[in-house]
Amino acid sequence: GLRAGAWAGLGAACKATPALFAVPFVLQRSGGAILGAVLLGVGATLLPDLLLPRADGHFWVQAWIEVMLPGAK
Repeated sequence: GLRAGAWAGLGAACKATPALFAVPFVLQRSGGAILGAVLLGVGATLLPDLLLPRADGHFWVQAWIEVMLPGAK
């Protein structure tokens, strides 16, 4: 449930591929796992912005997207 989702969310924050764990959580209608994945994923993704904010005021994840997925703007 929630614990499995939290681990998947943490993995997704570290590397986008573990976000695929959300698919089985949705198919199984495991609300706790989905909630855990979303909360911990978003929290861990934004944690660097709280600890070491960028000088330009943008989010670190935004910079990652611009570098890794230039066509996604």
